[in-house]
Amino acid sequence: MTLDFLSSLENVVNGYKLNNIEKEEIISLYKKIQDVDSDINYLYSGYEDGSILIYNYTPPEGFDPKVRPWYIAAVKSYPHISNGIPYKEIKSREWLVSIGKALHDKEGNLTGVVAIDTSVSKIN
Repeated sequence: MTLDFLSSLENVVNGYKLNNIEKEEIISLYKKIQDVDSDINYLYSGYEDGSILIYNYTPPEGFDPKVRPWYIAAVKSYPHISNGIPYKEIKSREWLVSIGKALHDKEGNLTGVVAIDTSVSKIN
C-alpha cells in the first residue's frame, strides 16, 4: 500500500524536477514512514536522470539508480509492484530485499522508481 500511495503523489513521480526544499519534504516523508515501520531499512526514489531521494544515505560516487537490480525489476514489473528481489547494498554489501514500483508521469513517460528495502536478517 505504501508504494501505491507514494507512486500516486506528483512530487514523488517528478522528484527529479523539484527544488531543494521540495526534495527535503519528500525525504522527510520517507523518514516518517521508516520511523513508523521498523522493518524498512530504506525507502527511496531513483530517477531516470540518475538522481535519488533517500533519507540518511549518501550514494557512492558515480551511483546510477537505473542500473541497480531494484530499479530494473520495478520497471519490468510495471504497472505492478516488483517481486521481492535480493541484492547487495552497494556500500555496506548487506543483503537486502527490495520491492519497487515504476513511476510514470501524466504523459505515461517513465520518470523513476520508488522502492522499499528490508534486510534479509530482519526477514529471517
